[in-house]
Amino acid sequence: MLAQQKQEIIALFQAALAPVLAGTSLAPAVVLERPRDASHGDVACNIAMQLAKQLKQNPRELAQTIVTAVLANPAGKGLIEAVEIAGPGFINVRVSNAAKHREPYRYLISYIALLINCIAANIWPMPAAIMAMPARAAAEF
Repeated sequence: MLAQQKQEIIALFQAALAPVLAGTSLAPAVVLERPRDASHGDVACNIAMQLAKQLKQNPRELAQTIVTAVLANPAGKGLIEAVEIAGPGFINVRVSNAAKHREPYRYLISYIALLINCIAANIWPMPAAIMAMPARAAAEF
């Protein structure tokens, strides 16, 4: 998963938390982690369990409120395939296959365009930063 996709998911969680945290001084950091078991999804978040005690709510009910808001947010369409609650309040997120496969193609198109521009401008040999791009991209995917 790309860093950009993680940031988009974090933004969805922050938007979901905004009404829950309204009127409080809480400003929690949403952290996404890769689950130990891949069958649990692409990323997991335990923000509901972190906030439940401070908000005096059941963590699982708080997680349900967050999940409902995340799924209702139009910004998540095409990015998120499913969001599930596990155990006492873990939130597991599955990124859609379309979103997973869309990013490598965008990167490849950008790289090819950059190569064409270097060739057209007669820049040879190509700068090392450009030549290293495929290796950096492979590390992200």
